[in-house]
Amino acid sequence: MKTSLYLILASGLILTRQAFGEDAKTNEWGTIACNAQMSIEIKEPTKEIKTNTPVNLTIHMKGISTNEICYFVIYSYPTDFSWIVTSPSGKELLFKESYPSAAFATMMVRLDEIPNWWEDFNLSSVCIFDEVGTYKVIAKKEILSSGGLKECEVTSNPLNIVVSK
Repeated sequence: MKTSLYLILASGLILTRQAFGEDAKTNEWGTIACNAQMSIEIKEPTKEIKTNTPVNLTIHMKGISTNEICYFVIYSYPTDFSWIVTSPSGKELLFKESYPSAAFATMMVRLDEIPNWWEDFNLSSVCIFDEVGTYKVIAKKEILSSGGLKECEVTSNPLNIVVSK
């Protein structure tokens, strides 16, 4: 009886924390798409970043299927991720890496062979963090699955970055 009561209380606390918790935190995963997930986090975790300072992120990708091969292509640096950055003033900034038609792939990543792929990325190379307040950052990446027949977009967790003077 006591054990059941403790389990019920613990479950209630966990559900309450999830229901009333803050926005996505570091190392949470985005939604599942094509049997893959993506996560972004600040490389050097800190409470806040000063204006106009470089913002370095780590991007994580993982496959969650045991019977379907998911893969994506990496082109030359900077990587070809899309970024949605919402500034403290509410302005939504979209950044998509584009390459000339003659761009060649430098690496193909199969998520069944590298189940927890990661890469560091300097987000300041595409966005300047010059406003004081909280920025919301989301990454997106096109991936292929089912032997390259199915293409879809994987979206990361939302990441809040606090910028101060």
